[in-house]
Amino acid sequence: SASGSRMFTWDLRKVAATTMDDAQRAGFGRYETLTGRAQGVAGHHMVGDRLYTSAVDNGVRLWDMRSLMVKSKIVGHGDFVRALTSAAGRLISASDDKTIRLWDLEFHDCVKILRGHTSYITDITVARGRLFSASMDKTVRVWA
Repeated sequence: SASGSRMFTWDLRKVAATTMDDAQRAGFGRYETLTGRAQGVAGHHMVGDRLYTSAVDNGVRLWDMRSLMVKSKIVGHGDFVRALTSAAGRLISASDDKTIRLWDLEFHDCVKILRGHTSYITDITVARGRLFSASMDKTVRVWA
């Protein structure tokens, strides 16, 4: 889960299906807090054992899950990065700059930019071998 510029990880083994009051529930099961330099965390996506987060500062960050520190920052978008997903060995990001970018997972080079939306892209997902993007331009686009 995210709050401001912090990411929280939760140990789901500790989260039991029991009745708890608010005081007991506060922090229950919280494992670690990841804090970076982002102005605000918008989303996150796991690729294998790699955690990527998107931020309002136009960047995407790769976190080292051992040290819980930012390992690298991926730059290229010109505005707020709202959504992340992955497919076929690529990290995929969607932004308020109206583009979707496909990134090489090893070197984090941008290998493709998809354009077509006329407003902010709010969400992306991959299903049945296709990329779907939703936008404030009132469309859902299907990319082959």
